[in-house]
Amino acid sequence: ISLWSLSFYVSHTLRRDMERLLGEQQYSMVSLVADRVDHEFEDRVAWLEEAARQTEMVMSAGPEVVQDQLERWKNLFAKFNGGTFVAGIDGTAIAAIPLSSGRVGVNYMDRDYLAKALKEGQVAIGSPVMGRTSNTPVVVVAVPLRNEQQEVIGALTGVINMAEPNFLDHATENQYGRTGGFLLVVPQIRTIATATDKSRVMELLPAGVNPLFDRF
Repeated sequence: ISLWSLSFYVSHTLRRDMERLLGEQQYSMVSLVADRVDHEFEDRVAWLEEAARQTEMVMSAGPEVVQDQLERWKNLFAKFNGGTFVAGIDGTAIAAIPLSSGRVGVNYMDRDYLAKALKEGQVAIGSPVMGRTSNTPVVVVAVPLRNEQQEVIGALTGVINMAEPNFLDHATENQYGRTGGFLLVVPQIRTIATATDKSRVMELLPAGVNPLFDRF
């Protein structure tokens, strides 16, 4: 009985220590990946804000001038593989790169990122949605445009096409161990934005199925 009790105690203690150690290792790895994602988004927001300052000065000159101004920022397309567009105060796109995207004239006011930028005057990173013209999963970053009185007059957006190679792939492309991987989840809508397993992009995580996600 004593030997059995000692064996059970040691086995239980060892299992608990191994779970704690593995948990700490996973947390460290996920934290590094999360920091990288944060940095990449911050870099793209900084690019948009700089382009926005230039765009604000020509908003009153009309869509054609805004289009010319936008096309000068070719580096934005390198940062946003889905292109960029400028929306007026009513949420309708007035300029876009590339023009072939078909976004000009389309209204996006119902999108969360644009509503926040136009109505609240804040930088916004939208939830993953199906693109209205591309019909592919996208994540959009939006920054407000202001006039000299600091009133919001529009928004400049950058589109990340999740169906094409993008910067988030660098964070999720590597496997964890032999069978593990990474998921980038938007908790407010319980949706996977991107993952090591690309078949899970835009997957909805129902409540009550996975206690770990529910707790998260």
